[in-house]
Amino acid sequence: MKINVYAIALVLSLYILQLYSCTPGDPDAGIPFGQEFRVVYDHTVSLEDGTEVRFLDLKKDTRCPEDALCAYDGEAVILVALEREDRLGDLVEVPIPGLVDRYSKQRHRQKEFWGYRITLLQLDPYPLSDHAESKFRYVATLRVDALNEGEEMN
Repeated sequence: MKINVYAIALVLSLYILQLYSCTPGDPDAGIPFGQEFRVVYDHTVSLEDGTEVRFLDLKKDTRCPEDALCAYDGEAVILVALEREDRLGDLVEVPIPGLVDRYSKQRHRQKEFWGYRITLLQLDPYPLSDHAESKFRYVATLRVDALNEGEEMN
């Protein structure tokens, strides 16, 4: 019976070791252009070309609370820092209208900068009328697309 327990433990150990050693893709490659990604307030992610995108600040959040009726949808604006080895860092304000989530494609606003098109697809948490959130709880869902060379805007 002891041999069976050891054999099972050995097989499970080998399986777990194989599971953790086989990671798909290169984790250092960065997020591909055109793919959605989430970034937490005051955190940084890297794009496939090495550009770092940091959710630096929540400039404003006047979106109509989820549990209220408003005459104006409002908007939220986040401050994103872009940094790359061959370029000095720059700050970009990226807006999202109220009552918009990542599935509301026709209402998203885009910001073009450094040859990228940056879209804030969703900003969580969505406000409630009786509850103010700390900036540190915010998570932005972004998408960064590479523009053609001739389209670069600053």
